[in-house]
Amino acid sequence: MMAVACMALCGATSFAMPQPDEEDYDESIRKPIRRLHPERERAKAIKQWEEEQARKAAAQQQQGGAAAHSADPWAESGVEVPDGKEALYELLNKDYSLKQYVPDGPKRLQWVDEPVSASMSDLLPHFDKNDGRYTPRGTTMKQSENAIYFYFVDNGPLRLRVQYFADDPLNFSEMVFTIDGFEYHYRPSGTQRGRQGTRFYWETSDEALGTADRDLVYALTHCHWARVKLLGANGIDHVKMFTTGQLEDFARLWQLYRLKGGTL
Repeated sequence: MMAVACMALCGATSFAMPQPDEEDYDESIRKPIRRLHPERERAKAIKQWEEEQARKAAAQQQQGGAAAHSADPWAESGVEVPDGKEALYELLNKDYSLKQYVPDGPKRLQWVDEPVSASMSDLLPHFDKNDGRYTPRGTTMKQSENAIYFYFVDNGPLRLRVQYFADDPLNFSEMVFTIDGFEYHYRPSGTQRGRQGTRFYWETSDEALGTADRDLVYALTHCHWARVKLLGANGIDHVKMFTTGQLEDFARLWQLYRLKGGTL
């Protein structure tokens, strides 16, 4: 009997309707909404703030402050604002092509007949002079030494000399200079070849440069970096990277040649 009474009592309690004096429930958190609940306090604070702002606005309108707040700030600054349609038209018709934003890339160096900036006294210490021949200091015209350089003889043309010395024959007949990323081809009219002992081979080319070689000369004397490839006859090539000092020798000898009255 007690168990039945308890079950009946519990069932009656669980299905009892809320009394009128019970507090409301916030369904999102299932907690009673009390007088100091944060949501109610926030809504109350917002309402008070809006009422305060409305009172201030009414007071400013009475004092003429509304006109000051509605004034155009651009007009006060003295800056002329373009018409909306004109500004939109200007934006729509503006040239947005990449050429405005991409800087110029490297360009192939081409001949420019420009004046010499160096003086004779600045240039001469960098060269050896033997029998009227000017060569970069420390360079020898030996078949047993690898070298590529400019030189000239007084009252003579500018010359390009190539010296190849190794234990493999090359038999080169063409040279490809890569200067600042661009190729310049040079084909000597002839080369001399020979052997030193039973192991080493030498090849040389020594020719005057002319009008057809202007771009090559200008590029070698104005570049940031350069290398040359001697194209061998049997698919074996010889590649040489020029040092900064060697590039400076090209530039200085070209200026000395110009100061001596030489032209291409």
